[in-house]
Amino acid sequence: MDNYSSYLKLKIKSDRKLASVLDKAVNQVGQNLYDMASDALAGAERATWYLSCLTPGYADVCREQSHEDIRYFYGLYQAARREDVILDMVEIYFKKEIVQISDSAEQSLLVSVAQYFADIASERLNKQTLAYFLAIIVLSSRNFKEAVVKAITKSMGTVIGAVSFYGKVQNAALSARKLKTLHPEYYWELYNNKIEMLYHLIESEMSKIIYFIMSGSNDEEELLFLIRELVRNK
Repeated sequence: MDNYSSYLKLKIKSDRKLASVLDKAVNQVGQNLYDMASDALAGAERATWYLSCLTPGYADVCREQSHEDIRYFYGLYQAARREDVILDMVEIYFKKEIVQISDSAEQSLLVSVAQYFADIASERLNKQTLAYFLAIIVLSSRNFKEAVVKAITKSMGTVIGAVSFYGKVQNAALSARKLKTLHPEYYWELYNNKIEMLYHLIESEMSKIIYFIMSGSNDEEELLFLIRELVRNK
């Protein structure tokens, strides 16, 4: 599994050489220009929201937005200090899901994971480590890899001015707000780890997993099916 957070850390440190190589490799000059314009518009939108501070009765909106701005920098700090913040975010989700499953479902998951990690000693596979290995399986899928790398490249790309940077904060905030509505328990777990403003990096694929598991009549069965499919298509 690629260490997405190592790539994220390089982006945060503004490794211009790496960014240049990536841009040429994927031929995204036009896309980058579009992203910059999109960020600028989002940043301008977020800046106008601060005008609500001048409107009686809208102080809560202003406080929420200021809080999100601070939380964004908390997220960047966590990305820099953690070994793999992307893995952490996915693992946190599965830890929450595993707590709710039955012993029989747990055993089925352990079997599926053991099939994927042929070189992992069986004693390392238990309920305490299950969420970690499930997260690795998810992050190792091709779609997840491509989505995360694309999100990191976009969100940590070159910033032209404060408005463009603020646009990135706006996109991160909107993503976190959607998660708070869709799955408040997961949101607050990320919040307690000071990384909810990084959720936008995995939102594209992670939201599909959340929707899929929550849409079934039995979350446990959906979780088993998801992992078995990922293992089968490795």
